[in-house]
Amino acid sequence: MSLCEFNQEQKIIQNEIKKFTQAEVDPVAGDIDKAAEFPGVVIEKLNKLGFLGAIIPEEYGGAGLDTMSLCVIIEELARASASVAMIIAIHNCFVAYPLIQYGTAQLKETYCKKLASGTIGGCVIHSTLDCISQFKTKMTDSKVQVSGVSDFVMNGAQAEVFLMPITKQDRECFAVFCGSEDLTKEQHQLLGLRSAGIVRMNAEKFEFPLNNVIDPDTDNSKFLGSIRAYKDIGLAAISLGIAEACYVAALAYSRERKQFNKTICEFPMVREMLVDMKTRIDTTRLLVYAAAQNLDQGANSPVPVYNARLFADETAVFSGTTSVQIHGGYGYTKDYPVERFFRDAKSVQVIGLPAYEIKEHIAKELLS
Repeated sequence: MSLCEFNQEQKIIQNEIKKFTQAEVDPVAGDIDKAAEFPGVVIEKLNKLGFLGAIIPEEYGGAGLDTMSLCVIIEELARASASVAMIIAIHNCFVAYPLIQYGTAQLKETYCKKLASGTIGGCVIHSTLDCISQFKTKMTDSKVQVSGVSDFVMNGAQAEVFLMPITKQDRECFAVFCGSEDLTKEQHQLLGLRSAGIVRMNAEKFEFPLNNVIDPDTDNSKFLGSIRAYKDIGLAAISLGIAEACYVAALAYSRERKQFNKTICEFPMVREMLVDMKTRIDTTRLLVYAAAQNLDQGANSPVPVYNARLFADETAVFSGTTSVQIHGGYGYTKDYPVERFFRDAKSVQVIGLPAYEIKEHIAKELLS
């Protein structure tokens, strides 16, 4: 299979999600962003189509799709709403994937079935954005006790199943648990991804069984690297979708807007901007789907995913900036969606590890 050549199943998925996005996401994307409102109705409809359980195996009630198919879904959603795409990416890449790959049989049976049936998965992320101390954990022979505050909990507004990084005997690992009244949430007013349900969460001596800890008997760096790579492929697909949305909006506007009795797409500077956007987007697509294909084929090196994430994020921010410039003064108003695309692009770029840390991981792989 050549790069970006989808199989028949992936083409069907792409067609279905395009139709869904045009009918259900495009009409509400601007409104949910302005209201900073979690798109519960849209997510419920996506659940009925099986996309909440996209990568969850069929034995647990999921669709059992591969990574390529998941990226198709996320990319198409991100063209209309990065927030909706982020919710699906977090649910599948950040929560379901670690469970599927490394969870015990009991954890899979309990939590994968919940995630596939429509229970939203959320996660605590380590991020340079997090200016408040992370959760502190205390372990006994049978329980884990959690206390503290986390500033950025993805999907936290509506999530009922949570994945949280913890430290166990100097090993980084993860814990999965259901929310309770002991976990309180506070809504953010964010620059971008305003309807993605990102919240601050407080916990005071919240407890769950020690058996809920995901700590496989394997090399810790490979375990963490695998999870990080799957997170990054989802985020890269979001950035790709945002970049495409910026380009399509700029291209359409340049054909309509007239100055000096000419459409602005006739001006060399605007034409160059459009070409630069398209070239970067086409390159990003090759990188994202090559990386997704590598993951599906069981490749060991995460470098293709890290490359795709870095380039996709930069392309989305570049495309957002360029699209705003092509729109001129209108690009800074709420009358056109490009200002939302730009805000979302920058927000995706700072989720998780910053670019310099991703580059450090790439360097370690190259020099190992």
